[in-house]
Amino acid sequence: MYATREEMLDRFGEALLIQLTDRDFSGSLSETVLEAALSDASDVIDSYAAGRYRVPLSPVPAPARRWCADIAVYYLHRSGVPEHIRKAYEDAITALKDVAKGVVLLQSAGLEAAAPAQSGGGLVQSAGPDRLFTATGLKGF
Repeated sequence: MYATREEMLDRFGEALLIQLTDRDFSGSLSETVLEAALSDASDVIDSYAAGRYRVPLSPVPAPARRWCADIAVYYLHRSGVPEHIRKAYEDAITALKDVAKGVVLLQSAGLEAAAPAQSGGGLVQSAGPDRLFTATGLKGF
């Protein structure tokens, strides 16, 4: 996962995360629900980045952490998504589309774009029928 529980707490606060994850009304943060949202958000990031980078991204660039958190908190809202949460989600998706197009490049040590597969050993070869006209066959003309 590209964002952690601690990053989510720092970004959104414990009260909001409890409100969004407490499905059994225990009054506490549900680790299972939070991890599912973070996992889903990470999968979205991988789906956009996979065309240009090896996934999962390692080390995780800072924008991917932010996008993961914004997407996850959007997913945690079951209804009535606040405008600022929806806007952050849409901004993350727009940025990920730009990553997929190559407009936004993720700069981080260890990230390498997926290289296209190369076949053969780099030699040019051709095949075809035997030559009709050769030096010995044209001798005397």
